[in-house]
Amino acid sequence: MSNVREAPAEFVAEMRRRFPDFVGVEFNSVVGRWQFTFLSAANRPTSQFWGWDRNPLTGARLEPDPVTGLPPFRDLDPVAQSEIIANCERTFIGNPFDGAGTMKADMLQKTVFNKTVRTKRIKERAEAFADIWVEAARFAPKKKHHDRLHAKQTRQKERRVLEEAEARFHEGVSLLEAAENEKVRT
Repeated sequence: MSNVREAPAEFVAEMRRRFPDFVGVEFNSVVGRWQFTFLSAANRPTSQFWGWDRNPLTGARLEPDPVTGLPPFRDLDPVAQSEIIANCERTFIGNPFDGAGTMKADMLQKTVFNKTVRTKRIKERAEAFADIWVEAARFAPKKKHHDRLHAKQTRQKERRVLEEAEARFHEGVSLLEAAENEKVRT
């Protein structure tokens, strides 16, 4: 008799039939627990360990092992097998009843859904902002366009007058410098 533990073949076949991402189950002798392996959305194997999570007599939640963090050992008896299948159908995204199918299909479905929700929220916020803007513009005090135009023209006129005065000043300075240069030569 060998020490290698094997999962029941009927159970493995049922898991493969129900869950397309199910890779297999084996007894991990290092940690002493049954290890279930599934494919992730990135097509990489992910695994989880099976054990007791509730006391079968009282129904109270059991604490995991403080050293390993794993639940207490539980063998794959028929009751455990039916609980595993029920748990996978209820919580695993390979659930045949939600229409997702595989993990990859589920991720795509969630991505499309989230993008739709996000687009809807952005559109609603943009419409709300546009409504606020229109409302604020309706009640804003009206400014007369010609007041701003007149102020701009006045500033431009003052700037031209200053530029002309500065040009005449520089012209006068250059005439004085030229006259002084003539005096120095003679």
